[in-house]
Amino acid sequence: MKRRAAWLVAGYVLALAVFVVLWPFARPGTRAAPLVVAADERLRGPVGELVAEYRRQRDQRVRVEWGPAEALAQRVAAGEAVDAFLSASPEPVQGLARRGLLLPSSSRTLTLPPGPGAGPEVCLCAVGIPAGTRQARQAELFVGHVTSPAAAGVFRAHGFGTVARRGP
Repeated sequence: MKRRAAWLVAGYVLALAVFVVLWPFARPGTRAAPLVVAADERLRGPVGELVAEYRRQRDQRVRVEWGPAEALAQRVAAGEAVDAFLSASPEPVQGLARRGLLLPSSSRTLTLPPGPGAGPEVCLCAVGIPAGTRQARQAELFVGHVTSPAAAGVFRAHGFGTVARRGP
């Protein structure tokens, strides 16, 4: 009798665990998984604002992993699942692209164009979509939003200067 009671309890616990795990997927109107963005912590101000705007416009959940660009690039290279990678300098994005870890033609660069008598243009933000993304289309929309001409005002408001778009 005790053995049967133990099996019944185990069955109920298992059924409850399955119910709890599957419940979020059974509700009507459940949204897709969040877009995961690895972003250079130096871009926290403008990118944070652009992410909030993107969430409102697209009703898309976005989770941002902030950190130093080089460390984030190492995590992406090690296979961490992210849908977009943003860096304040082009080197980490170029390094991932050289290793074939970004989708072809997914890289974009926001630059400060040189002024009269100024040196070369200055990179403000480099963006790429890792090849392992599960949400390539949503990542492309996000990258387009972050590198759009409208994003220039956000970067200017955060003290990044005038932004010009470069890339395909």
